[in-house]
Amino acid sequence: MKALCETPLAEAEKCSGQHMTREATEAFFAPRENTMKTATASVATTTTTTTTTMTELEHASAAHVTSSREDVTAADVDIYTEVTKLVKDSAFVEFHETSRAPIAMLAFAKVAVEKIMLNSEINNNKHFDGLTFTVPTHHNDNMDPQCHSVVGQKFICVDWCRMFGLKLNCDECNKGWLKNDRTNFSKNRILFPIYDIDGPPTWCSVQSIVCTCCKRRVSANSCKMLCKLPAHARLASPVETKCALDDKNSHLGRGATQVMNLLMPTHGNGDLISRLLCNALNQAYVEWVEHCYSHLKRTPINTDENTVPYLQKDGDFIKAYPPLGDGIRDAFDAACSNSNTPWFMSDHDRHDRHDREI
Repeated sequence: MKALCETPLAEAEKCSGQHMTREATEAFFAPRENTMKTATASVATTTTTTTTTMTELEHASAAHVTSSREDVTAADVDIYTEVTKLVKDSAFVEFHETSRAPIAMLAFAKVAVEKIMLNSEINNNKHFDGLTFTVPTHHNDNMDPQCHSVVGQKFICVDWCRMFGLKLNCDECNKGWLKNDRTNFSKNRILFPIYDIDGPPTWCSVQSIVCTCCKRRVSANSCKMLCKLPAHARLASPVETKCALDDKNSHLGRGATQVMNLLMPTHGNGDLISRLLCNALNQAYVEWVEHCYSHLKRTPINTDENTVPYLQKDGDFIKAYPPLGDGIRDAFDAACSNSNTPWFMSDHDRHDRHDREI
């Protein structure tokens, strides 16, 4: 074999068609029988141990795939069942009546935190994409309108230690480490909204981090914290660092920030951006009402008498609204002057022309 491979081909052997006969062509394109059983039998007679091992591995792999699919399905059913129980619990609804987040989203956040995040037997990466957990759908003919209203919406757990395994030092004392203390959801049962132009807001459970040495407290979604993160973790947050202002009760997503960066310098039209954000909420509500009723209509068991009315837009589907034009302009001015960026320079200083002495 070595001599055959090392011997160069003769000119007559290159691109030779001596084996391309009519009989060889017809034999090549003729229908063939399935030889899988014969091949398996021959392997079994010669290497019984190898065949048995491969068979066991194939069965184990198939069982693993089946079990993983069953786990995913069971997890979705459990999430839907738990959320449905909570939204129908009068005590739970009364406790969160004044919350800015919808009741169904608060119920989903409670299930996601207690049943998945705090469960050591469940891999968070199967449900969370970085920081984001998208509310899964459930194919139920009589799906509760409360649960249906939050399908496809996003819940974010801003916890850099748990989600990315990061250990950050304190930039104030440069001695201690930043350690998780509590979240806004675990302490006060509230969620932090992020508004964008693609639909309902994203609701966040934000970790509060404390230095082990100087006891300085910082929020995990603040601009100072985002600047300390590596790029792969920082980009998992849907908010740009300059817009993650500490004195705001909501943030603007990357899509809204890009629109704001284009419109505000030339037009200064904060009212237009506010209307775009509100229109995204209204359009999402119209689409989900149409989706829910059309799904119920195609099911024979649903009639006009037993169909549950969909949620009201104001107060149920939408409980928190984007900032108005004045708030947009104030946020833009603060973001332009914010030097907490990956390059530690504000947009104002970056675009300002300084006269230098030659």
